[in-house]
Amino acid sequence: MKSFFNRPTVTLFFQWLLVGSLYVLSAQLGGDLSLLRGATSPISPSAAIALAAGMIIGYRAAVAVWLGAMIANSDSLQGPSALTAVVSLAAGASGQMIVATALLRRFVPNLCIRRAEPPAQRPSTSTARDFLRFIAITAVASVIAPLFGVLSLNLAAYVSPADIIGIGILSWLSI
Repeated sequence: MKSFFNRPTVTLFFQWLLVGSLYVLSAQLGGDLSLLRGATSPISPSAAIALAAGMIIGYRAAVAVWLGAMIANSDSLQGPSALTAVVSLAAGASGQMIVATALLRRFVPNLCIRRAEPPAQRPSTSTARDFLRFIAITAVASVIAPLFGVLSLNLAAYVSPADIIGIGILSWLSI
């Protein structure tokens, strides 16, 4: 039985299951923290779960983030174009995770876990420059999911064109 769980495919499945479950749970909890009934929450713990999964597991976590975002958003939209909007929202969430992970691995490699690199070759100290880069990269990458979200909701006729900017800024600030 021990060899069954050591297979890469089984390990990847359990990683996806864990990340997807944490994403859905955090999205549901984040939705409960909204200030107004039916409004966007001021915080989005699911984006933090996605980023942490990207930094620990790598790009393979994008599948779990996409599925988790699909499940988390599927109960909130109704109508004929709900599936299209949910797929777009999930693509935005996973795209944001992929872009943030790629930029962080490139510009702040000390914060990412890379299993292929021996620990002796990794520098262990992080500088203030690394943390400033982290903040700047996450601020830039956090525009992706709200942009996908608000545009897909507009195209699916869930959001009026007059409300795009306000909802987009609120969504960006919550991530």
